[in-house]
Amino acid sequence: MGAYLEGLVAARRQRLARMHDVAPLARKADTPVKRDDSTGIMTRIGTVETRLSELARDRPQRMADKPDHSHPFVAAILGVICRDYAVPLPDIEGPSKCPAIVQAREVAMYLCRKLAPISYQEVARHFGNRSHASVLRAHGKIDRLRMVDERLERKLLELESEIQTPRICNK
Repeated sequence: MGAYLEGLVAARRQRLARMHDVAPLARKADTPVKRDDSTGIMTRIGTVETRLSELARDRPQRMADKPDHSHPFVAAILGVICRDYAVPLPDIEGPSKCPAIVQAREVAMYLCRKLAPISYQEVARHFGNRSHASVLRAHGKIDRLRMVDERLERKLLELESEIQTPRICNK
């Protein structure tokens, strides 16, 4: 319990230090201006833009933030799931906890693991750099539900056959 409280105190100190660092800029940006004073408004906007550019520069950029859909099975699975569940791709990759999106994401993870010859870690990377444990949990959950729910079983069979059949374009 002592370590927990020490952690809370340390986090509080860090927040206070950050607030102290930003306070001079906030005072500058929040100075009262006259309604007609366009230069004052432009100064405030400039201060805010400067601070935003500093924050953007300080934030480390990671290439791993962008999911990789280079595997053909993963791209096909995500396309079919997005269309069938009517969920946009960024929502499937994102952190949303909406039940409809979560189910679509779990079904997509299950199908990726079942149909694509890739590991749990690789599947997790395709879904917004999640943990492999979340893919493992989604796979187990859908596998259990599949045995109990006939509608889900039929839907999964349809999705599997749609993903595995090659499409012929009539052009």
